[in-house]
Amino acid sequence: SEGEKDSVTNIRATGEFVANYVSADMARLMNATSVDAPSGVSEFDYAGLETEKSMLVAPPRVAGILAALECRMTQIFRLTDLDGKPAGATMVVGQVVGVYIDERAIRNGRFDPRITRPVTRMGYRDFGGPDGYFEMIRPVWGGQSSTGT
Repeated sequence: SEGEKDSVTNIRATGEFVANYVSADMARLMNATSVDAPSGVSEFDYAGLETEKSMLVAPPRVAGILAALECRMTQIFRLTDLDGKPAGATMVVGQVVGVYIDERAIRNGRFDPRITRPVTRMGYRDFGGPDGYFEMIRPVWGGQSSTGT
């Protein structure tokens, strides 16, 4: 649909997606994928990320990630404001069909956030991480990778 991000267009086409777990060591790379690149440009390539094959869905997961949820889409809808006007965002809902967890993330048989050091998006430029709140400014498309190539 018009104005949709490539990820939503791809989910509509395939019915599948992967939610990659973002740990503190991946935060800069995750932010690089938020670049306002033109349609058809790979944000993975821009950020310098590599991929690896998922177990049960066609889209790959980020290589080296500590955990990922493999999902099949159940609903996609555009968010609206109180007057029913488009709010400029699309929500994708999916069912988890596969879970990948790297053995490094397991302690005493459980996924351990003290090891994985999660990062969460708070909104605007704000994030929460294992060392507290921090800001990251979204990159602006300039036609070259985030690594300068």
